[in-house]
Amino acid sequence: GVVHEQNSNRIQTATGGNPLLTPETAISRSAGFTYSPHWIDDFSFGADYYMIDLTNEIGTVPAQYILNECYVKSSPQNCSLITLTGGAVTLIENIEQNIGGEHTSGVDFNANYGLGPTFLGQFSVGTTWTIVRTFIEDLPSATSASGFHTVQELGYAANHVPKLRGVMTLNWDLGNLSAAWNITYIGKIFENCSALTTQLGECSL
Repeated sequence: GVVHEQNSNRIQTATGGNPLLTPETAISRSAGFTYSPHWIDDFSFGADYYMIDLTNEIGTVPAQYILNECYVKSSPQNCSLITLTGGAVTLIENIEQNIGGEHTSGVDFNANYGLGPTFLGQFSVGTTWTIVRTFIEDLPSATSASGFHTVQELGYAANHVPKLRGVMTLNWDLGNLSAAWNITYIGKIFENCSALTTQLGECSL
């Protein structure tokens, strides 16, 4: 029910440390294998499964998030970070804080093959792929009883974590000469539409 008129399109934001922070903690689990069959020279492949749980993550949230939590959701915690002068916002305190956590899991695959010395040199090829199964963040929320809400961010532009990413490499060696050719594949990532991209007709939602 309170209306403020913002005459400036820039708002000063203060950033920095916070003596009330608590340490981040993480639990990492992984299991995998590497196999080199004896009937194929210089060939190996393997896979690794990983699961990482990070709690009490230290970081900052966008200043716009603080404004939204205050003016839209009436969060006293976020409203206390905003300074008003003459009815306009003049300062947002966006210091480091324990903003929640991250939970991710996935599988890494790799394979390598080397072709023995030839009159053209020695060739080898390798590939590594990562399949991310989940990437979940616990973010601050003024409307949640726990103070956080869970967001699945896999495949979205906020953290640039695609579901699939891979690299293929071809190497060549001959005496003192060597060369490498790399190909990188990055799976699709969705980006939320902003007012600008909608205005330019680049997305419709």
